[in-house]
Amino acid sequence: MEFIGNIATKINTIWPEIQSKFSRLTTQLVAIVVFVAVAVGGSVGLAGTNTSRDAIRKQVYQSSLSHADLAAQYAANYIGAIEVSVREFASHPAVVQAVVADTPEQLTSSLVQFTQVQTALDNAGILDTKGITRASGAANPQNLGISSADRDYFKQVIDTGKPYLGVPVTSRTTGNPIAPYAVPIMDEQGQVKAILVAGISLSDLSASLVKTPFMPDARISLLDTRNGGLILAHSDPTRLLTPVSGKNQAALLALTGARGVIETPNSSGEMDVAAYTPVPGLPWAILILQPSQTAFAVIDTLNRQTIAIVLLAILLATIAGVVWMLQITRPLHRLQVAAQALAAGDQSRRVKLTLRNEIGDLGRSFDQMADVLGEKENQLRSYSADLERRVMERTAALKESEDNYRSLSLFPSENPNPVLRLDREGTILYANEASQTLLTEWSRTRGQLAPDSWRAMAGDALVAGEVTTVEIPCGGRIYSFFIAPVPQSGYVNLYGRDITKRKLAEEEVHRLNLELEQRVRQRTAQLEAANKELEAFAYSVSHDLRAPLRGIDGWSQALMEDYHDQLDEQGRQYLDFVRAEAQRMGQLIDDLLQLSRVTRGDMRTVPVNLSGIAQDVAARLIAAQPERRVDLTIQPGLATIGDPRLIEIVLTNLFSNAWKFTSPRLSARIEFGKTEIEGRSVFFVRDNGVGFNMAFAQKLFGAFQRVHKQSEFPGAGIGLATVQRIIHRHGGEVWAEAQVDQGSTFYFTLEEAL
Repeated sequence: MEFIGNIATKINTIWPEIQSKFSRLTTQLVAIVVFVAVAVGGSVGLAGTNTSRDAIRKQVYQSSLSHADLAAQYAANYIGAIEVSVREFASHPAVVQAVVADTPEQLTSSLVQFTQVQTALDNAGILDTKGITRASGAANPQNLGISSADRDYFKQVIDTGKPYLGVPVTSRTTGNPIAPYAVPIMDEQGQVKAILVAGISLSDLSASLVKTPFMPDARISLLDTRNGGLILAHSDPTRLLTPVSGKNQAALLALTGARGVIETPNSSGEMDVAAYTPVPGLPWAILILQPSQTAFAVIDTLNRQTIAIVLLAILLATIAGVVWMLQITRPLHRLQVAAQALAAGDQSRRVKLTLRNEIGDLGRSFDQMADVLGEKENQLRSYSADLERRVMERTAALKESEDNYRSLSLFPSENPNPVLRLDREGTILYANEASQTLLTEWSRTRGQLAPDSWRAMAGDALVAGEVTTVEIPCGGRIYSFFIAPVPQSGYVNLYGRDITKRKLAEEEVHRLNLELEQRVRQRTAQLEAANKELEAFAYSVSHDLRAPLRGIDGWSQALMEDYHDQLDEQGRQYLDFVRAEAQRMGQLIDDLLQLSRVTRGDMRTVPVNLSGIAQDVAARLIAAQPERRVDLTIQPGLATIGDPRLIEIVLTNLFSNAWKFTSPRLSARIEFGKTEIEGRSVFFVRDNGVGFNMAFAQKLFGAFQRVHKQSEFPGAGIGLATVQRIIHRHGGEVWAEAQVDQGSTFYFTLEEAL
C-alpha cells in the first residue's frame, strides 16, 4: 500500500507539467487535422458529387419511363373496360332480338339507357350492314339515315366480323372528338346483322389522363400511331385530333412503337426529359415531357449538400483535434484516480490503458499489481463459498431425511381410501386400515411383496420418475390409484380413491346416449316418411287439382264463345271473373309447389358471385320492360357461400318486388349492396317505391300475405315467403324497413358471407 501511495503522489506532482506540454502539442495537431480535412474533404466531395450526378440522372430516366408505363397501362385499362361493356351490350339477347326484328325505337331506348350508364361514351349508334345509321343514343340525333360506309371501322368489321378500334375522328352526331369502337351484332347463325359503334369520348379520356399526377410539372400526351400520328390527349383541349408535330424527336420515336427516354428541346428552347412507350394492346403511345430543371433539381440540392458536408467535415476535424488531445491527457488522469482509489482500499479499479508509450507501460504495471491483489482476494472468497456450499448440502440432506420420516408418519390411518407405499422390489412398506381389503384379496401383509402387476407398476414409476394414474377393481368397488414415485428415496406412494359411483354414472350416461341416438334415428325416419307424404301431396296438387281448374276455365271460355250474344254484359263480366279466379288459383298452386320445392330440395354449397347474379336479374328486368327508366346500382365484388340456384330465386323475388313497387315513379332507383350492422355483414335491396306501413311488417313473409291491393300491384303473395325459407336454410335472417311513399329496404344475412 505504501508503494501505491508513492506512485499516486508522484503522478500528482508531475501532472501540471505533463498537461502543459500536451496542451501545446494539441494546438499543433489540431491545425494539421484541419488542413488535411479541408484538402481531403474538398477532393472527396467533388468526386462524390460527380458520381452522384450520374446515378441521379440514371434514376430520373428510369422513373420517367416507369411513369410512362403506368400511364400507358392506365389508358389500356380505361379503353379495355369500355370495350368489355360495349361487347356485352352488343351480345345482349334483347339487343340482338331488336336488331333481328328491326325495331329502331326499342334499339334507341336501349342505346339511350346504355350511354347514360357508360359516361365515358360520347355517343353510341347502330348501323345496318350497308352503313346506314338505324338508331342513336344521342338526345337529338342528327345522323339517322346517314351512311358511315366510308369509315375505316365499318369496313374493317364488315370484312373480318370482329370488333375494331377505329382511327379517332370528329363525331358526325355530336361534333366532339371520339375514338370509334365498332362491334358486330350477330344472329344465332353467326351472321353480322348490324354494327354497334360506340364513340369513346377523347375529351373525358384526355381530362382523366391530364389530371392524374404522374410527375411534378409533367405534360402528358396520348398519340395514335396510325396515319402519321394524331394527338388523342393533351393539356390543351384544342390540340385534340391535330397531327403530331415532326419537330419533337421523342414524339416521332413514340410513333414507331419504341420505348425509351431522351432529352429534347421544347418549343421554348428549354430542355425536357421525354419518356415514351406504347399502350399495351392498342395502336397508341404515351409521351410524358418534364422540364429538365424540375427533373434534375435534386442535383442542385446535392451541390449545396456537398458544400455543407465539406464545412461540416472541417468543423468535425477541429472537434477531432480537441478529442485527440483529450485522449492523450485523460489516461494520465485515469491513472491518478485509480491510484487514489487503490490507496483507499478499492482493489477493483483498473486503468486499462492501450497506449504504446511510457504512460501505457505505467498503466499496465499498475493493472498487473492490482490483478495480483485481486487474485488473492478471489481465493479467499472461493474458500468461503465452498464452505458455504458444503453446509447447505448437508442441511438439505438432513431436511430430506426429516421430510421422508414425516411423510411416512403422517399417513392418516383413518383415511377412508387405501394408501400404500412400496419400495423398488415391491415390498409393502406401509398400508392404512382402508387398504385391508386389498391386502386380503392379495393374501399379503405389511413387509411382504405385493403382486407382480403392482410391483411392475411401482418399478416403472420409479424408472420414469413421473406421476401416473390407474383404475383397479377390488372387492366389488373400483378405485383410481394416484402413483407418486420418490426416486431419490427409492419408494412409491399409492393414493387410492373410490370412483365406483362415478363409473356407474358414466355407464348410465353412455346408455342414455345410445338410447338418444336410437330416438334420433327413429325421428329421422319419421321425418323422411313425412317428406315423402308431402311429395305425394305436392304431386296430387300438381295433377289432380289442375284438371278441375282447367275444366272451369275451359267451360267458362266455351260458354263465353258459344252463348256470347245470349248473355248480357253482367253475365259476360261474371264469366270473366270465374276465368280470372280459376287462373289465379292455378298460379297459387304453382307458387305453393315452388315454395314446397325450395323447402325440400338438397342444397349445393359453393362460392356464389352475388354481384354477378344481381346483374343478370337486372338485365332480365330491363329487357322485359326497356321503356322504363330505372337507376340500377349494384355494388361490385359481393360474394357468399351458398346454393347458387336458391340465391338467384332470392334476388329475383327481391328485385322483382322493387321493380314492381317503383313502377309509379318517373325516376325509379334500385340499389343492391352490403353494409355492417352490429358487426355482421348484411346485404340489402333498397328502392324508392311506394313503401308500406311498418305496422304490417310481420305479415310480409307469410304465405299469401299482402300489404297492397291486388288491383294496385298484382301478385300471389308467395315471393317473400319463399325468400324467407331460402334465407333460413342458409342460416341467415331477413327483415324489412319502409315508410309509406318513401320506399323500402329489405335486409338479409347469410351464414357464410365473404
